[in-house]
Amino acid sequence: MEGKLANEIFISYRRSDDPSFAGRLYDHLEAEFPSEVFMDVASIQPGHSFDEAIQRHLESSKVVLAVIGSRWIDEAARLASPDDYVRRELKIALTKKNRVIPILTESASELNASRLPEDLKDLAFCPASRKP
Repeated sequence: MEGKLANEIFISYRRSDDPSFAGRLYDHLEAEFPSEVFMDVASIQPGHSFDEAIQRHLESSKVVLAVIGSRWIDEAARLASPDDYVRRELKIALTKKNRVIPILTESASELNASRLPEDLKDLAFCPASRKP
């Protein structure tokens, strides 16, 4: 999968915040849209650069699904770091004007712009989908 850049759907998620939901989402979407879904652990082959793969696939994606679990916003210290992968992914997506869809899982709170870093505040205004 690593060599393909036809990805239309990019799944952004925090491994410490509901990774099983992100995995099930990937499996479901990959069954419907073979070779058009990117999720880091499922799509990056050993030996390939993680940073380069993320960048390339974000650039080729039209939709970014931001999986947000109950602890996602509570990890504000991580989200505040410019080196945080989730922040970097979403910043790139918002800057590129990708279609970004927050997917709120379980008891995740609605996003509040005041709790997000400046470069991610637009995420709070993207219509979200809530999934149990």
